[in-house]
Amino acid sequence: MDNKQKMAALAALGILMLMTVGMVSAQQSAADVVNCIICRLLNVLYSIAAGVALIIIVLAGIKWTASGDDPGARKSAKESVIHAILGLVIVLVAYAVIDWAVGGTSGGGFEINLPFSSSCGDVCN
Repeated sequence: MDNKQKMAALAALGILMLMTVGMVSAQQSAADVVNCIICRLLNVLYSIAAGVALIIIVLAGIKWTASGDDPGARKSAKESVIHAILGLVIVLVAYAVIDWAVGGTSGGGFEINLPFSSSCGDVCN
């Protein structure tokens, strides 16, 4: 093998190595994948909590309307509405605290997004 063939082989090998580095740099790290899964899971849980609260509020409203002159049923329906709204507020506050804590530790600053409108676009590439 003469000098020209060695140089051509080394150049071809160098080009192949550059192509490999370009392909590898596009991969996500394990931490990014875990963060994406957690973000999507939390969004599903927030959506379920909002759906359950909505169903409870609607059913309690129907019960309240149908209670007529029964003060016990009216009180029970009113408490159900209040508890559903309090549960939804607790979920929103929990989301805000988690978002603030994660943003503060990762250097993202204090920015609260609505949990039901977030699509994890900044976490999942």
